[in-house]
Amino acid sequence: MKSSDRIDLARAAGVAVRSSTLIGGLFPPWERAFSGSSVAEFLGADQRGMTSLALCMRPKPDHFAVDVAEIAAACRIDENRLAAWLRQAMSVEAMAAAPPASGAVDGRLMAARDRTEDDE
Repeated sequence: MKSSDRIDLARAAGVAVRSSTLIGGLFPPWERAFSGSSVAEFLGADQRGMTSLALCMRPKPDHFAVDVAEIAAACRIDENRLAAWLRQAMSVEAMAAAPPASGAVDGRLMAARDRTEDDE
């Protein structure tokens, strides 16, 4: 692979992190949720594998296992680790997109009380 091809792929992977259809779009939310961890470390993947992974379409729910197996083989990433990471990352993304709970204050849930303020 030529140097210019690697640069083009790296550039494309950089765009992929803003995509809702490519796996790369799952990198930022997961890394925010698991601060101090990197996707590459979790998956045990090298830079080339991560670039390829970022550019892959997300697995379809009705073909999840087959899609994950194909992606893992293409990116040289352990299939079980990739499946676990994808489930985590998609859950993190879904939770971040969910509307706040009705009892939330400043993004936090308030603890339930057994008694009212009048009881005090």
